[in-house]
Amino acid sequence: MSSSSPSSSFPLDGCFRFADSLLLLDNIQSPCPFLLLELIIIQQNNNNNNNNNNNNNNNNNNNQPILLFTSNSSFYLNCLKKRTTALLANLTPIQLTTTTTTTTTPLHETITHHLQQHSHDSNPPLVIIDDINALIWAGNLSEEQLISQFKLILPTELNIHFKLILVFHDDLLKSNQRDRDILNHLITYMDIIVRTRSLGTPAQGELIIQRGPACLHDLNLPITLSMHQTTQFKITDHTVSFHPKGLDRGFI
Repeated sequence: MSSSSPSSSFPLDGCFRFADSLLLLDNIQSPCPFLLLELIIIQQNNNNNNNNNNNNNNNNNNNQPILLFTSNSSFYLNCLKKRTTALLANLTPIQLTTTTTTTTTPLHETITHHLQQHSHDSNPPLVIIDDINALIWAGNLSEEQLISQFKLILPTELNIHFKLILVFHDDLLKSNQRDRDILNHLITYMDIIVRTRSLGTPAQGELIIQRGPACLHDLNLPITLSMHQTTQFKITDHTVSFHPKGLDRGFI
């Protein structure tokens, strides 16, 4: 990335191409739904590009599903519909809270059921879980059981090629040891970690984009949190522009 001039390109698009899992850390001052919407749109655009290539080669369409585990599917559907109804194709909203009880299918089995027929496709499906905290607090599972459950949904554990995005709200981290312990384990599993930070207004903020442990194989660097290695973002008229600054080799 160059820090010489602002860029409207989405900074997570490039780094997520080479990683299978992404952890988004947000808070009430700087929520991340706009990032999830951008990633959904990118996936749909990839589907459209692949379909155009397949049509040119007289091949069948190969649309990849997008699984969205959320308790607020109407928000995402309405936002995408305002852009174009075509963005709703291949999107499967799944009620998030129903996956936490002992009487329902475990989360990793639900993902496997939807994706197993796509396990060898070159353009991987996308799975988004937009509130890990809801899973932590909705049931009676112990901390160890929750950590094991979250590990089971990783692409490497399921042996299915897909992209996984988890959202963790860090508002309670300072006052809650349970959330901190689970987050520390989640970070060790993820390829990319992204933190959102508000700059004082709802229309602009910063992204702190870091390599996770799985993306450090080519670097002999520790995982550190730096408030100086950031990508600034600004929302204007429902569009988002990004300006990377000060990114070094330890950050993507």
